[in-house]
Amino acid sequence: MRLSLVLRVVVLAALVMPATAQYKTRDQIVSDHISDLTYPDWRIRHGAVYTIAGIADGYPQYRYEITNALVERIRRDSYWRVRQAAAIALCRFSVPQDLRKAVVDSLIGALQNDPHEGVRESAADTLGKLGDARAIDPLIEALKNDTNEIVQGTAAESLAMLGDAKAIDPLIGAFTHESGFVRLFAASSLVKQRRTEYLDQVVLALNDETPGVRRSAAHELGEIGDERTVDPLIEALEDEDSIVPESAAEALKKIQAPMHSAPDEVNEYIFVLRSAKNGFDRMNAAWALGSGRNRGPWAVDPLIEALKDEDDRVRVAAATSLGLIGDPKAVDSLIEALKDESLITDDAWRARYSAAASLGDIGDLRAIDPLTYAASNDEEDRVRIAAVEALEKIRAGR
Repeated sequence: MRLSLVLRVVVLAALVMPATAQYKTRDQIVSDHISDLTYPDWRIRHGAVYTIAGIADGYPQYRYEITNALVERIRRDSYWRVRQAAAIALCRFSVPQDLRKAVVDSLIGALQNDPHEGVRESAADTLGKLGDARAIDPLIEALKNDTNEIVQGTAAESLAMLGDAKAIDPLIGAFTHESGFVRLFAASSLVKQRRTEYLDQVVLALNDETPGVRRSAAHELGEIGDERTVDPLIEALEDEDSIVPESAAEALKKIQAPMHSAPDEVNEYIFVLRSAKNGFDRMNAAWALGSGRNRGPWAVDPLIEALKDEDDRVRVAAATSLGLIGDPKAVDSLIEALKDESLITDDAWRARYSAAASLGDIGDLRAIDPLTYAASNDEEDRVRIAAVEALEKIRAGR
């Protein structure tokens, strides 16, 4: 009796449900998303832009319709965020070859005429990624004359992607621009075109009065990857801005600075850590290698070795400094240190505690299982708490 009642309810629901709500064909789904591009609420239009760009390559038969719809949004949408989204979306799928001119023309029009700098910036960026030579002259014009420094800097980066010799003189001319961002990205663009004689101009931006320019300079030097910039980046580790040292450290990791590029005092700390007979001296050297301008890729291997030091204090300092450096190369060794409960000294737990905390700072997903085990099974409650906190950090950063 009960089953019969359930069946009647299901049948009744099916009868009153509109036919379109029962299922939709693929054509209807794509058509609905394209229709959403003209919906009155800009947030619906904005979401629809990214949705149709995301499905375009999966449904190649709709790429013409999707491309034309996005071009229309760039040209006619009333809200800048939707126009910007459409400009970004056009480099996220394979645009049909016979529509490339319409796409490039719409992006050039946005770069030259859109009243909002966010749209112009995104148009400049997509023009570089599309790699169409028709964009060279408009990008040079934007580099010279746009009223927004971010648009000008993005135009310089896109000119580097296009790699045309015509852009070299305008990029050199931008070295005298009043904006540090424009000077930086003009120089960086030239270096990325193998004009390494302009590397000093990028390094010079590490001393710009604007913190954002110094941060970007450190990032660009990491992307360029020239070992000649190691020393200036080491100096940037002492920058008074809170973010510049982090950017410089990331750049140094990418460059993989060799040992001989380390400052002399760093080599001395490494020597002490590896050879001093006094545990207190080795501990101080380990702490020093994780501090300020001493922090860098050259310290990772010596600190990994120190995780097996016989002195608890040295192991604690080494584990903590490895977390401050943040090199994923240390993850496996820190996991071993976290698991090591063989030492029976009163303070042995402190090294496991520091290993757990540093694994959280590095944020590598390989640490999740060992930390999960330690959070439940380590004999010391302070280690268990550190493991829980490390897991929270890693999961928050995923």
